[in-house]
Amino acid sequence: MSVVYFKFASSNTYDSVPCEGLYLTVAELKKEILAAKKLGKKMNSDLRVINEQTKEEYENDDDMISRNASVIVSRVPPKQRMCKHEEFQALENVQLEAIKSFAKESSKHAFVKGSHIGIV
Repeated sequence: MSVVYFKFASSNTYDSVPCEGLYLTVAELKKEILAAKKLGKKMNSDLRVINEQTKEEYENDDDMISRNASVIVSRVPPKQRMCKHEEFQALENVQLEAIKSFAKESSKHAFVKGSHIGIV
C-alpha cells in the first residue's frame, strides 16, 4: 500500500496517510490528517497543503496528490464562502468596472458630429 507523507510546517518529522490508488485528493488528505492528529471538530481553521518538491500550493480540494509525495501542512483561517447572491454581486461589480473603464477609454477617442458618433 502506498502513502502520502505530510508534516506540519513547525514539525521536524513526517507522518503518513494511506493512499489506496495512484492519487489522493486534497480533501481526502485533509480529512485523514484531521483524524490522525485528532483535530476533528475542535479545529476552527483550514489546512494549507504545499507540495514539498515543487513548493506549489494545492488550492482546490479536488486537486490530486500523487502517492509517495511529501507535503507540508499549515493551519490557516477558514475560507469565507460567499453565498450565491454575494458571488453574483461580485461578478456584477467586476463587469460594471470593466464597462466603465472601456467607456472612459472610448470617450477619449470619440466625437459627436451631427447625429453620428465617430471614432478618431
